[in-house]
Amino acid sequence: MNMYIRKEQLLLSIDEKRKQMVEAAQVEGYTGETTIKYSQELDNLMNEYQHLLFHEKQSVASFHDIVCHMSLLPVNRPSY
Repeated sequence: MNMYIRKEQLLLSIDEKRKQMVEAAQVEGYTGETTIKYSQELDNLMNEYQHLLFHEKQSVASFHDIVCHMSLLPVNRPSY
């Protein structure tokens, strides 16, 4: 799956889960079983999103490093 699409899906899921958690907290309190369940699910979604961001930044950094190293390579140009 495209990373951009997965990130968008996660953001929507995070927002929905946060709303569910807040509603549950209003009904049964912050320590209610459902509130805690939604909180844990929200944590998992946010961890997954952070994981994607981390790997995305690593990929960009790796690509940048490759390009930088390539510019340091000697180029053999033909002499005319």
